[in-house]
Amino acid sequence: MTWVLNGEQVDVMADGEEPSLASPGHTRLRCQLLEVLSLGEISLCTLRPEALPSQTITLNLTSRLLRRLQVGSGAWVQLQIAPEALHIMPVRTK
Repeated sequence: MTWVLNGEQVDVMADGEEPSLASPGHTRLRCQLLEVLSLGEISLCTLRPEALPSQTITLNLTSRLLRRLQVGSGAWVQLQIAPEALHIMPVRTK
């Protein structure tokens, strides 16, 4: 199976930052930015969750957000994920 996240329902925060509105059911993951590929206003980011080191998450984040958080490759951030953001998709076999 593949886990698909709706990026609009994922908040990215600086490492150690407390969310202003912690909603019930949200999952918080501390992640390391493994790779940041700048594509102009958007950056393709690969993150590794600290609690799931064998997994990776790929998100399109605005370059403006990354500058505001002052993060780049190797830095740590937190993801706050709304429960409705997660979709589980079956993997097609050929």
